[in-house]
Amino acid sequence: MPTEAQWEYAARSRGLNVPYATDTGYWNQGVNYPKFGFDENEEDGMTAKDMKYPPNPLGIYHMSDLMTEWVQDWYDENYYKYAPEKNPKGPDFGTEKILKGGG
Repeated sequence: MPTEAQWEYAARSRGLNVPYATDTGYWNQGVNYPKFGFDENEEDGMTAKDMKYPPNPLGIYHMSDLMTEWVQDWYDENYYKYAPEKNPKGPDFGTEKILKGGG
């Protein structure tokens, strides 16, 4: 399981903080991000017509999905006040874990 810092590094394409985790870093609906619309075969309406997302520039798929993922770190609202600037490992203990993603 990645640390929060590792997850952020991957999601931000080597820490560059590109706008979208696509192959170009930009949202181009229908090209590198699926078009959403009505599908006549679905009763509830809105579905993805094409769920083929490209990987981000690191080759990792689905970093910008609406899914939430666990990371290794424990939650501490004050951690970043004293954390090392480079590759923080998170608090040693806690009662809640960090969740990343989820759009």
